[in-house]
Amino acid sequence: MLILGNNAFFFLQTRTGFKQLPDGDPLALPRITNNSVVSVRLSNDKACPLGKNGGYTFQWYRSGMVKESSERTEEKSNHGSLSWSLLRGANYAAYQPSVFDAGHQLRCMVKRGTDGNISQQTCDLPCLVAMDPTLFNSVKMTLLGGKKSVTFGNLRS
Repeated sequence: MLILGNNAFFFLQTRTGFKQLPDGDPLALPRITNNSVVSVRLSNDKACPLGKNGGYTFQWYRSGMVKESSERTEEKSNHGSLSWSLLRGANYAAYQPSVFDAGHQLRCMVKRGTDGNISQQTCDLPCLVAMDPTLFNSVKMTLLGGKKSVTFGNLRS
C-alpha cells in the first residue's frame, strides 16, 4: 500500500466509497482520470484528522516542466530529472485532477505534528493522469457534428 507517515494511505473515491490504491506496479492501479478523486486517508471509513494539534496538512504537486520560481522542486528519478509544480489551493486530503494534470504524475506532501515534532512524507502516484475518454469523445462529437471531419474556414476573431 502507499504508506504516508502515521498509517495514512492513498485512496480512490468511488460511487460506493473509497478504494485503497495498491503500491508498486502502476499497471495494478485503477485508471486515474480528470474525473477521479484521489484522497489521503487512514482507512476506508476514517479520514486523517486535521488541525494544528498533531493533525495532518496536505499539499499537492504536478510533475513536469515549470518556470523558475520558489514553488519549484527538482528530484532525480528512474526517468531522469522531474520538476514538481505546486498546485495552488490544492491543500486538502482529497484532490480531483484537472484536464491540465493529464499526462502528468501527482505528488502529495503530507505533514503531521506540532511545531516541535513534525513528520513529513512525500508520496507520488506511480501512474500518469489520463483524460476521461467520455469527455473527450463528447467534445469530439460536438466539434465534428457527427461528421468524420470538420473544416474551420469561416472562423473569425
